[in-house]
Amino acid sequence: MKRITGLIAAALLAAGLGTAASAATFTLLDENLPGPTLTPIGTFDAPAAGGALTAANIVYNGIVFDILAVGNSAPTYYAAGNYVDGVVGFGLVYNSTPFSFSDGFDTFDCFVGTCSFQFEDRGGGYPTNAGEWYIEHPFANYALGLYQIEPAAVPVPAGAVLLLSGLGFGAMALRRRQGA
Repeated sequence: MKRITGLIAAALLAAGLGTAASAATFTLLDENLPGPTLTPIGTFDAPAAGGALTAANIVYNGIVFDILAVGNSAPTYYAAGNYVDGVVGFGLVYNSTPFSFSDGFDTFDCFVGTCSFQFEDRGGGYPTNAGEWYIEHPFANYALGLYQIEPAAVPVPAGAVLLLSGLGFGAMALRRRQGA
């Protein structure tokens, strides 16, 4: 029995080694007013306890923002307040899809890496919102809104389930053999 318990413990340990305990994926939700209805517009990866984003994939009107800024503009997840902001100022994620827009007077071109999705903390007093977001060209705003953040659902890898099932059947077979 000790051998079976050891095998099960080793399998659980091996299944858990594939993912870092501190890393987490979060869903970014656009809060459309006056609803509010929450619309997923992307995901980002960051340490669950807070820290710099390690990946982001935000899609707004078909425009993809997935190039993380560095330095003071590096987007950082603050777990205590459940928001994203920069180290100093806005947290920025740049576009990898080129696009153009007009403000009614001028047309602005956003080449790859020239426009940004900007996170800003609302500074408290807004219990339903984590913060504000903006899509900006260096000379004009394209869009803005409010966001909320939720942990993304993480599915159990099928391989771990199969491994544990196999170990369970193996333990049952060994028990039958020992009992016979």
